[in-house]
Amino acid sequence: VGVRLDSYHDGSLFGATGSTLKNVTFSGFGSGSCAGSSALHVDGEDIRYFDTRNTLVDIAVLDDSQRIDLCGGEKQVAIRDVDGSMMGEQGFVISDSNAIRAHPACVSVADTCAAFCPGVCLRTMTVMVPSYYARRSLTLEITGTTTDGQTIVPIFVQDFQTKEIFLPQQDWSHGRLFVTLPAGGIYHGQFFMDGEPTWPHFTDLKYEDKLDNCGPDFASFDIEQLVPDRCDSLIRNADFESGTTDYWLHAGSYGMEVINEGSDGSSKSLLAPNPKYGGGRYVGVGQRLDTRCIEEGFTYTLSAMVKLVDTSTGGPYLCNLSGYTGDLNSCPLGSLKFTNRLGEPENAWETAGRMSTNNLEWNLMTGSYTANDFDAAAYSVYLYFTGVPAGINIQVDDVSFVRTYETGSPTATPSTHPTSAPTVEPPSPPSPVSGPAPVVPSPFEGSNTD
Repeated sequence: VGVRLDSYHDGSLFGATGSTLKNVTFSGFGSGSCAGSSALHVDGEDIRYFDTRNTLVDIAVLDDSQRIDLCGGEKQVAIRDVDGSMMGEQGFVISDSNAIRAHPACVSVADTCAAFCPGVCLRTMTVMVPSYYARRSLTLEITGTTTDGQTIVPIFVQDFQTKEIFLPQQDWSHGRLFVTLPAGGIYHGQFFMDGEPTWPHFTDLKYEDKLDNCGPDFASFDIEQLVPDRCDSLIRNADFESGTTDYWLHAGSYGMEVINEGSDGSSKSLLAPNPKYGGGRYVGVGQRLDTRCIEEGFTYTLSAMVKLVDTSTGGPYLCNLSGYTGDLNSCPLGSLKFTNRLGEPENAWETAGRMSTNNLEWNLMTGSYTANDFDAAAYSVYLYFTGVPAGINIQVDDVSFVRTYETGSPTATPSTHPTSAPTVEPPSPPSPVSGPAPVVPSPFEGSNTD
């Protein structure tokens, strides 16, 4: 193999914008000189995101060398021949697979497991889904048309990454599907699981190649949401009596656990350990909500029982009910984070609930808010409980977030800054992996972060 181009980190990670081979001459990779070799190759090891900004410029092949071999490699390779020096005309070399071969102009390159798409520019949209779905359990079918009205060949995308999902219950963790399509087109998606249409609760979208791409954003990119069975109560596994942490996420490096103690005589609750050294106001737990159920003008009411324990004494912690977020002794908040990475701003926050008492073993947190247009357009909505100092454990039980069907005036435009310290980002049914995560390794080791 002359050069091996592999998938690597997300395009958004540290400003990555792909790799370029420029002014490179290949020879000696032909059948007479080195049978079975090729100038370019992509293997199937450690599959992550294959950057569509990998480019070829001023390439020369002096003999009968095979230009590329994608057999046994990834299903979503996309390499741009900027000046046509590699393939004879400008375009994209791609995997000859139904996970990426969408443009009708793409043609197979014999005996290479590759296809060439002349005159085509490709862009990549990342579709983030809950991290409790196993790799390849969801299939996203994409249909649509190109900018000149041609119907694309439907593609079928899965989370093809080969590593296990990295810290799946960390609040910044997601499953990821990378959808590569002709720039500027109009596209529609539908999720399937075991052959049946499904909706994965949310689909957080962002362009993986936002910088240094070859063409315009998609004219539209929407995913069929299906009609929800119910939207009156949005919290799943609300009382933890199942004994699992299914659907819940934690902020910080110390995990979460269901313990044998609950409010009002129940047997279970959810604990977020918050050690004195290394902990802080960012530590807590939360859950991503079904975005279909967040609609402008509807009012949502939060209720939760909260217990605060001082780890140094084992006794209750008396927080300051009237304190602001800058007050180190202020009480925790129930907060909402709305994310739309295709808009501006990308995030907004609302306070959903405050503690109404502080002098009981278990204290009530309650509040309500009315959704506005930004909230309703969000691709991800995260409800979380944080805001106590290091050394104070936070427990929650009997959590509810209820939507009423009476419309009202939306809450004032949400803050573009959190009302309480949000998660510090690297910055069921399928049951998630439970248990604490004591150390957060370098983000270089995973590919499922925000």
